[in-house]
Amino acid sequence: MKKIVILFAVILLSLFGIRSLYGSSYFPMHDDAQVGRVVSMARALADGQFPVRWVNDLGYGFGYPLFNFYGPLPYYIGAVFYNLGFDALTATKLMMGIGIVLAPILTFLVLEPFFGVVGAAVSAMLFMYAPYHAVQLFVRGAVGELYATAFLPLLFYGCVAPLSGKNNHRTVAIGALGVALIIMSHTILGYASFMFFGAWIGAYALISFIQKKLSVEKLISYGLQIGIGLCLSAFFWLPAFLEMGYTSVSGQIGATADFRSHFVCASQLMYSQWGFGGSVPGCIDGMSFKLGVIQIVLLFYAVFMYWGNRYKPSIKSSLLIVGVLITLVSLFMLLPVSSFLWDKLPNFSYIQYPWRLLSFVAFGIAVSGGFCFINSASLMRRIFAIVVIVLVLIANYDEFYPQRLIYRPASEYETQEELRLRVSKISDEYLPADVLVARTASFVTKDLVKGEQPIATQSSVEKSHYIKVVVTSTANQSIEIAKAWFPGWRYFVNNVEVPPRIIDGFPNLNVLAGVRVIELRLFDTPVRRFSNVISLVTGFLCIVFYIRYEKNNS
Repeated sequence: MKKIVILFAVILLSLFGIRSLYGSSYFPMHDDAQVGRVVSMARALADGQFPVRWVNDLGYGFGYPLFNFYGPLPYYIGAVFYNLGFDALTATKLMMGIGIVLAPILTFLVLEPFFGVVGAAVSAMLFMYAPYHAVQLFVRGAVGELYATAFLPLLFYGCVAPLSGKNNHRTVAIGALGVALIIMSHTILGYASFMFFGAWIGAYALISFIQKKLSVEKLISYGLQIGIGLCLSAFFWLPAFLEMGYTSVSGQIGATADFRSHFVCASQLMYSQWGFGGSVPGCIDGMSFKLGVIQIVLLFYAVFMYWGNRYKPSIKSSLLIVGVLITLVSLFMLLPVSSFLWDKLPNFSYIQYPWRLLSFVAFGIAVSGGFCFINSASLMRRIFAIVVIVLVLIANYDEFYPQRLIYRPASEYETQEELRLRVSKISDEYLPADVLVARTASFVTKDLVKGEQPIATQSSVEKSHYIKVVVTSTANQSIEIAKAWFPGWRYFVNNVEVPPRIIDGFPNLNVLAGVRVIELRLFDTPVRRFSNVISLVTGFLCIVFYIRYEKNNS
C-alpha cells in the first residue's frame, strides 16, 4: 500500500513539469514537426499500413519512408489517441506528456526493490526534474529522445539485477524490453545505449574473470537481453540500417552536425544560462547543459557517504557504483577530451551531438542521489528526503516551461499546406537524394501525374501505401508520378506491372493513348519481410516462454 501511495505522489509531482501541456495552447521548439508526424502516422495506420514505414503528405507531398528510419514508437502512441477521436494537437501533447512522466515512474518502479520507497522517490524526482529533461521537450522538441531516456531504467535493471541474484526470466524480459523500446524510440540513443550495455558486459566479464568469479549464467542473461531486444526491434532497425543509402539522411552528418563542434565545456555543466537557442561551437550555446545544483550536491554526498561509511559489498552499494560510473563515463564522453574516442568508435559520428549523452548523466545522477536515502526508516531521514524533493522542484520548476505559448486552432495543424510545406521544410532528409528540393510553395506537389502531352485525370485514390489514378492520355507518352521512389513501390497500368524509369527520384511510366488505370502499391522488400518475421516470431516465443515460466514458478 505504501508503494502505491508514494508512486501516486511521484506521478502527481511529475505533472507540475508538464503544466504547459494542459489547455489549448502549444509552443515553439527546434523540431516543430511533432503534430505533423502524429497526423501522418495516424493516417497511415487508418489506411491499414502496419508497421508504418511510408507517410504520404510529408516530403512536400511526394511522400517518404519516415518511419522506416525515424523512431516510430512515440508516434504510434500519439496516433492511437488521434484515431480514438482526439484532435491532432491534443494527441501530440498526450504523447509528449506520457513520454516525460514515464521517466520518473519507471525509475521509481525499478529502484524501489533496492532503495526502498523513499530512495526510489528521490531518484525519480531527480531524474524527472533534471534540467536536460526540460531541454529535450521545451527547447529541442526531441520526443524520440524523451521516450528513449524514459526507458533507460529498464536497461539499467537488466544490467544490475543479475548482480543481486535476480537472474531469472523476468530480468531477461525487462532488460530485453528496455533494449527494444529504446531502439524503437530513437535510433541514435538506441545505438549509444547498445554501446554502453556492451561496455558494461565487457567490464563485468573482465573484472569477474580477474577475481575468478565469472558467472556463465549472468553472461547468458546479458546475452539474452541484447539478443531478444535486438530481435524484437529488428523490424525497425534492420531495414533502417540496410536501406539508409536510398535517402539523403547520411548527408546530414555535415559541418553543422559534426560532433567536434558540439562538445560541452566543463563550466557549462555547473552553470550555463537557460535559453531556447541552438548548439554552437565554443562555450556560449543558446541552450543550457547544466546538471542542476541539487543533483550535483547529492552526487557528491552519495560518494562521500559511501566512502565514509565504508559499505560492505552489496547490491545497494553496487547500484551506487554503477550509477557513478554511468555518470562519469558519460561526462567524459561529452567533454572535448574524449574526441580521440569519437574518432575511433564505429559510427559515433551519427550521434552528432555529444551533449545527447546528458540523458545518461541525468539518470546516473538520479541513481546515485537515491542511494543517499536507502532504508530511510528514521523520521529525520524521511524529512530530509522531502526537503530534497522540494528543493529540486523549486530549483528546476521554471525550466519546465516553454519560451512562449501559441494559440492556434487545432485544425490548422492538419491542413495540406501545413503538412506539405511548413512541416516538410523542417525535416526532408528522408527524400531520395536525387530529388531536388526547392522548399517553396510552388514546389509542393499539386498534380499527382504529369505527362509530356496533355493528360486528363478522371478520379484518384490516394492512401499512404496505395495510390490509384484513372487518366486519359491523348497519345503514347511517358507519365511522371509525383511520388518519390523508394524500394518496395511497384507500378501497374491496367493491372499489368510496368517497370519504372527513375528520373530525379520520381518514377516515370510509359503508357499508351486512351483511358488507363495507374496503380502504385507499396510492398515489403525482402529485408523488411525478413525483419518483420524476426520480430513477430521473437515476440510470440517470448510470450509463450514467459507464460510457461510463470506457471512453473507459481
